[in-house]
Amino acid sequence: FTIRPHTVGYKDQALNRLFEDLRGQLRALPGVREVSLSIRPLPMGGGTMAPVAIAGAPTPTSADAVLVSVGPAFFKTLQIPLVAGREFTERDHATSTRVALVNRRLAELLSVESPIGREITFDKDRFQIIGVVENALSFSLKEDRRPAVYFHYLQNARPSGQMTYAIRTAGDPLDLAGPVREMVRQADSRI
Repeated sequence: FTIRPHTVGYKDQALNRLFEDLRGQLRALPGVREVSLSIRPLPMGGGTMAPVAIAGAPTPTSADAVLVSVGPAFFKTLQIPLVAGREFTERDHATSTRVALVNRRLAELLSVESPIGREITFDKDRFQIIGVVENALSFSLKEDRRPAVYFHYLQNARPSGQMTYAIRTAGDPLDLAGPVREMVRQADSRI
């Protein structure tokens, strides 16, 4: 589900506080196994395409990649396999070292056997690569897997005005629809 708190006046760090508070509350619901969030949902939400470069990569030195901002446990929640390294955790936040994960397709395209620990550059910003994940769909169900870089949403220069939550449940996910709606309403009935 997606919320758009910017439409009712949330801005700056109030957005991220709301997103994190709600994520914590959702994790506490009975029957919830994992919760994560992303600025755009996969596979149909896609992301922004932009050139990125990995330090020390042989030719080609850069490639166009899908850029996706996500939260902790994103890959575990969506069951996107972690190939190497680690995914985002609670220790990755706005003031920690800026980190990113890349998908296998980008690492292969840039001929980087082990990108973990290297820096990736996007628009003059540098991020340390902490993990490699399996390729996932971005824009449609019929596309080829595109090169992708995943950033921690809390490390974005500006907070997003919307967020999409993904919840993995132990049972029927529709059983949680009512409690989730109520939780969002209690957080702010205008959303």
